[in-house]
Amino acid sequence: MKLVSFSFLALSFFFGIAQEEIITYGEASQLAPSVNSSQDDIMPLVSSDGQTLFFVRDAGEESKNDQNIFRAKKTENDWGKATIKTSHLNNKKNNAVVGFSKDGNTLYLVDAYEKGEDDNYGIALSKLSGKKWSKPKYIEIPGLNYIANHFYGFYVNPDENVMLISMVSENGKGKEDLHISLKEGDTCWSTPKSLGENVNSEGYEMSPFLTTDNNRIYFSSNGFGGEGDADIFYIDKLGDDWFTWSNPINLGANVNSTGFDAYFSIGQDNLGYFSSNRNDGQNDIFTTQIIIEVIGEEPLVEEVVIEEPVAEEPVVEEVVIEEPIAKVIAEEPVVEEPIETETKSQEAIYTVQVAAYKNASNYDASHLVSFGRIEKVILDDGITRFTLGEFKTLNEALQYKKQVRSKGQPDAFVIMYSEGKRTYPELDNGSSSE
Repeated sequence: MKLVSFSFLALSFFFGIAQEEIITYGEASQLAPSVNSSQDDIMPLVSSDGQTLFFVRDAGEESKNDQNIFRAKKTENDWGKATIKTSHLNNKKNNAVVGFSKDGNTLYLVDAYEKGEDDNYGIALSKLSGKKWSKPKYIEIPGLNYIANHFYGFYVNPDENVMLISMVSENGKGKEDLHISLKEGDTCWSTPKSLGENVNSEGYEMSPFLTTDNNRIYFSSNGFGGEGDADIFYIDKLGDDWFTWSNPINLGANVNSTGFDAYFSIGQDNLGYFSSNRNDGQNDIFTTQIIIEVIGEEPLVEEVVIEEPVAEEPVVEEVVIEEPIAKVIAEEPVVEEPIETETKSQEAIYTVQVAAYKNASNYDASHLVSFGRIEKVILDDGITRFTLGEFKTLNEALQYKKQVRSKGQPDAFVIMYSEGKRTYPELDNGSSSE
């Protein structure tokens, strides 16, 4: 005959709420006159170290050519006075900074910087050598045919392997459409491809900017409606490729106006920069504070331990037979007083768990305020569980759980407390405790 003992099988169940990002954009704030001028100031882009603001200013008192690169240095509370002192990065054509390397030692620039050409369309790069920038070197983009009097926009990410391009293409959906070109090897780039029909409209899409995680693109468009002439939108990457994106989402009235809003980028401390002509028809640079609120946390794994029988070989005990002792000493029996123990069975209490957080302050329960007080239970693992209600039967708790789920808490579940144990009565294979 075999004996039966028990081993323990740990099953993992996921509880908690998946993370959800809620992004809001603060009210637009115009930069000081140290940056903005009586000319159009557009295309703001903050350097990798956050210490320099590059932007473009139309021809005026300080610049006699078309559009020139200006820069302002970071001060304690603001930006210093903007200057055109950018060495030979400005020429007689339109110039702009459209990207930095991570280390800040490479600039990507609008303009081909090729002498003798009537139309210097294109993109170039310049390397920092000491305190000076090298002569910009033209970047060849295969399949990109520059057409006079057409608008082109570029952005190169800090990893220097993704280039976003706004341009008119032969098979485009509207005017300028958003395209992407990927780095191939050390110096070559792929032929630009459209980001797709749900991203590009029958109007124009321009001034693309890619976030540092490579998952979100900000751009401006007049083809998706909104507050005014052109609004700023963003799209999120939905897959592993570069051609599956969410539908465009408008940044809202705090950023967009009834005028022209474009050239959105993000600097240090989640501060967004953009250009707008909302005040008097002249483009100035504005900022907006990006507020990211994370609702929920990564699902928490709670282990449920289930006992399983394990067959073992019987243990054979050796029986020792002793010879009887001739002399028997009779002893008075010892009478022990019985100890009375009172056994009380503890009734089960059912409750509904709605969330579990390592940091309890991260949980927003405002959507459940109609249910009354939410209890907090902290177990040995330091995780705070949030529960609602107390019931004497499982059926009552299950009905209550349905109400909680209908109010926006889809992962609520029932917990039972009995005999000092916390169990999961909804599990199909019996109760398990912790």
